[in-house]
Amino acid sequence: DLEGACSLNGFLAGGRCVCDKGWTGSDCGALKLGPTADNRVDAGRIYPPSASKTSSWGGGVVQRDGKFHLYVSEMSQHCGLGTWNTNSFIRHAESDTVDGVFTPDSTPVLGVWAHNAMPWLTPDGDISIWHIGDGTPARRPEQTGCANGTTPVSATETHADLAAPAPISRIPYSHSPNGPWKTMNVTCVSSAGAVGPCPIDNPTPVSLTNGTTLLAHRARGGFGLLVAPHWSGPYRNIASGMLNSTNINSPEDEFSCEDGFLFHGQRGGIHLLCHCNGVKGYPWDDHGRVAFSRDGITWRWSKERTFPPALTHPDKTNTSHISRQRPQLVFGPGNVPTQLITGVAAASTNRPYPWQAGCSELDAVSKPCDLTYTAMQPILP
Repeated sequence: DLEGACSLNGFLAGGRCVCDKGWTGSDCGALKLGPTADNRVDAGRIYPPSASKTSSWGGGVVQRDGKFHLYVSEMSQHCGLGTWNTNSFIRHAESDTVDGVFTPDSTPVLGVWAHNAMPWLTPDGDISIWHIGDGTPARRPEQTGCANGTTPVSATETHADLAAPAPISRIPYSHSPNGPWKTMNVTCVSSAGAVGPCPIDNPTPVSLTNGTTLLAHRARGGFGLLVAPHWSGPYRNIASGMLNSTNINSPEDEFSCEDGFLFHGQRGGIHLLCHCNGVKGYPWDDHGRVAFSRDGITWRWSKERTFPPALTHPDKTNTSHISRQRPQLVFGPGNVPTQLITGVAAASTNRPYPWQAGCSELDAVSKPCDLTYTAMQPILP
């Protein structure tokens, strides 16, 4: 398999992989990442502006009407990522350039509580915003008393007391990037055969050539795969009667993998980009991995790390963030990846801020060091 040996991102010639644009490595499983625009410790930051004194945690970009539109998970009340499960909401922001300053709308696409924003163009050309949560604050009361995008140590830890998030059932969509937003009711077929909301986590969709929609989601030990005749459903597991079955096991050399992002490669294959942790405990060893498939059923993992924990800079230095997750890609013509978007912790292991001295753990959700933002890194052709 001359292409499969190269992660469906290139072809084998003379015993070596010749990688497609945007990809590199021994099996074309690594993104060909370029440096950020400058050497600042927070270089690559696209949202929120540092002056906003708030935190965000990744998102995706859609180009429409000559502008670039970011849909991003943001924490309310000037809190940090430690409140992601109570304060997160989904914001739309726009920019004249893909890596420019994104100006936010005053009205959220989805209010508290909604998290893991992932925009996706439907087969009809509408912008749909996939996520977890349902924008209902009563289920998850907001944390208050925060400042500067961080959460004070005195904040009460309420993880165990939280109501379970609502199953995925309503996806906002609109042809206009600014709305107004309609709601599509999304359904799944349960193991008992009943049709209803989808009790899945971190969904990511992609259209298949036969008109169906493939949906990946986090499952025990890896990722589950669902398929439906329409992007609204009803979704069934692609290979099993059990809705939440695991169809793609995490690589054996990883402790855990999550935050999947499905996309089509330049050779017609389907890819699943995610972040993985190679170790148990802290500091995290966040990095990217990519799985690939020709038919959506049989999957393999590339051997390369798709992206590292660090963002590199023009002067050959880098900022090694203590956490780098939620990967999404921006594409040019021909499914060529042009930018990598991730959520990153402001704290780093090699260029620490003075306030990091007060961190008991190097953990992106540890108070009061849970300041995070959304970063973009260019991908070279």
